Amino acid sequence: MARVVIHHLKLRQETDTDAYRFVRAVLREIRFQARVEVSSGPYTTGRLARSIQENGPFVTPGVSVTGEVGSDLPYAAAVEKGARPHHIFPNPPRTTLKFFWRRVGRVVHPRMVRHPGMRGKGYLAKAARIAARRHNMLLIIYDV
Repeated sequence: MARVVIHHLKLRQETDTDAYRFVRAVLREIRFQARVEVSSGPYTTGRLARSIQENGPFVTPGVSVTGEVGSDLPYAAAVEKGARPHHIFPNPPRTTLKFFWRRVGRVVHPRMVRHPGMRGKGYLAKAARIAARRHNMLLIIYDV
């Protein structure tokens, strides 16, 4: 007959350590894949790809290990989820916008622009799906 003694504190520490390592590895995979996904396209400068960072993992001992991947750039959500058609106006005190318009091949100064909208690339969701599939995980994406 074997005797088994479980030291709950030691078990919890080991489990938290393994979970921390696993979550850290998954966060890095998602960050890498998201950077690859967003690095291609006709208007890509690389700024969004460089801004994608992992945040965490954060450990609540014996309860959970969590983390997040994303960007703080103002336009990151529009690239991920898309944007409806909208107007773009200059910020005061300026009265005109200034940008290089590829279609006409020069710098233009319009008073406003009617942006046609765009489909989202879904670069974070795709990266998370790839990592979830690789590690046989259930993925639930909440739209916030």
